[in-house]
Amino acid sequence: MEYRIFLKNYYRRLPRLLLFNLLFLGGLCLNACQENIKKKEPIIPTELKITSFYENGKTKGQEVYAITNGKRYLKGYKELHENGSVKMEGEVDEHKSRTGIWKSFYDDGKPWSIGEFDKGIEIGEKKTWYPDGKIRYQGQMEAGTPIGTWFFWDEQGNKTEKTY
Repeated sequence: MEYRIFLKNYYRRLPRLLLFNLLFLGGLCLNACQENIKKKEPIIPTELKITSFYENGKTKGQEVYAITNGKRYLKGYKELHENGSVKMEGEVDEHKSRTGIWKSFYDDGKPWSIGEFDKGIEIGEKKTWYPDGKIRYQGQMEAGTPIGTWFFWDEQGNKTEKTY
């Protein structure tokens, strides 16, 4: 009996729930579409172009392309481990130089390093980790050169510092 009452109330509320979801999702879509109209850039999925292979035939390197306003341009680079997991990835500029944040990973997917580049030169914070996930070192880079105080940890977690 209670189950029938529940179903009756559920079906009575169902049209309102559907109307709410329709209006809510429609509003999200309308907002997203208006943003694209303002930018006047069509949304076209990123393309991958395989550039190198391992001896066993598996993909090693990939160039990442984007298409904006009908023009295809190189956006980044991705290198894979033999097991298919990401080894290294990041964006490149129009001269194919590293730009922005670049990340490297161990073959199990754990982070190995992260750093920032501008026109192929390392800048900003640099950080690396041991395979077990413990931090290895971190510090600041300027024009490809370490600056300031860098912190280093051995595998037991003992910390040392070095000033550049």
